Order: sequence, then structure tokens, then C-alpha cells
Amino acid sequence: MSGFYAPFNKLYSIDPWRNIDGSSNLWLAKKCRNKLKQYGNRSIIIETTSMDESIDYLYIDGDHSYKATMDDMVSWLPKIKIGGCMSGHDYRNTGKAISAAYGYVVNNNNCKVKLAVDRFISKHKYELNIFKSITGRGWWFIKK
Repeated sequence: MSGFYAPFNKLYSIDPWRNIDGSSNLWLAKKCRNKLKQYGNRSIIIETTSMDESIDYLYIDGDHSYKATMDDMVSWLPKIKIGGCMSGHDYRNTGKAISAAYGYVVNNNNCKVKLAVDRFISKHKYELNIFKSITGRGWWFIKK
């Protein structure tokens, strides 16, 4: 995230490891765990919920439909500390979900991340920030 820095101690990665059709994506979970292993106990992968206000920085990369994106943000907001950051990628409403890091493309013409993020930001009156990444544009805000 260009121009943004905070002294976060832990990275929590959250993913249900399921494809849009409900099939398992465990091969991707294994690949993710192997990539994050180098960070030791500073990187925690969560497949379930966590205690409220316990997370400094949360990066969402899940199902890109409107409902799933909104559900992720609503479900995880209480878990983030005041002054913590929620972030995600694929800030758009069309196209494919791409993961350059893991080398796969999901044909997802139902991508509505931008719509969900914009409505969530408006409802909660947060300041939306946009950043560029190798797979497109991402978003982030600080919880008040």
C-alpha cells in the first residue's frame, strides 16, 4: 500500500478455501501456508472467526460477489482494533478474480467488490483509500 505504514505485529490471513461453486481449494491453502511459513508466528491463517478487536491489519481476498464481499466486511469489522486497517484487492465490479501470487484465474463475471466496498464505506463513514497492485487496484480504510 503506497504511502501507508503502521507498526503491525501480526498478519492474519482469512480464507474459507472454497471456490464459488463450493468445491474445495485445499491445494491453494497449502501453497499459501508454504509461502507464509517464512514469517513464522507473525503470520496467522484463520479459517474461522477470531476474538473481537484483536486484529491490527486484515486483508480480504475472498469470493468476489457483492453478498460475499459485504458479508466478509460486516463479519470481520468487529474483529479489527480501533485504529486498525481493513484492506482487500480487486476493487472493481467486472472481470476476473486474479491471483498472480498463486498463478490462477477464477472466471468470475459476478465481481462486485467495488460496489460492496463503496456502500460499506458510505454506511460507516470511513475514508476509502485506493492502491495499485500487480493484479489491479486494492482498497483500505482505518477503523474509527
